[in-house]
Amino acid sequence: MGLIALADFKEVLGVGDLYADALLESSMESAESVVLGFLLFHNASIVAVSLATNVATFATQSPHGYVIGQSVTISNVGIPFDGNQIITRISEYTFQASITSGDRARRLNIPSGNCILTGQSDYYDENENCRTAALMIAVDIWNARQSASGQMQAVDFTPGPYRMGRSLLSRVVGLISEFRDPRSMVG
Repeated sequence: MGLIALADFKEVLGVGDLYADALLESSMESAESVVLGFLLFHNASIVAVSLATNVATFATQSPHGYVIGQSVTISNVGIPFDGNQIITRISEYTFQASITSGDRARRLNIPSGNCILTGQSDYYDENENCRTAALMIAVDIWNARQSASGQMQAVDFTPGPYRMGRSLLSRVVGLISEFRDPRSMVG
């Protein structure tokens, strides 16, 4: 489903069918990506991968805590590793899955790939605080894309505040603080 419904976004913006859905959805997806990036999930950073005799080995940056038989979704690692995989073997910093493809030598992932329990991102879809935070950020992204210099202007041409930047998440952090991943607070 996602955090933001297209109908809700159109209603908040008051645009009806004026803009193509794909254009609106790009702002929605960007906002969802921002919010989901700060929420707590059972995920692991994949720092290296290899494939030998149809067995893929994924090396993680820290202990992953997965168990054999769990379904995980791999992203930002590349073909043939990306997608849903079933864990077949584990150790503290690695896990394996069956992937039918040619052998691939071990290679580092820079930047790190991501592994998350399959379907886990849906956990927040019905949470009103997370949905509201994503909607607020989507409106800011939409306005920044539609306005010259990313700023709205008043009728007397006085420039409004620049809505993007480091403060983008700061305006909604109170809504998602209960679900925020402590690892996202570093820096």
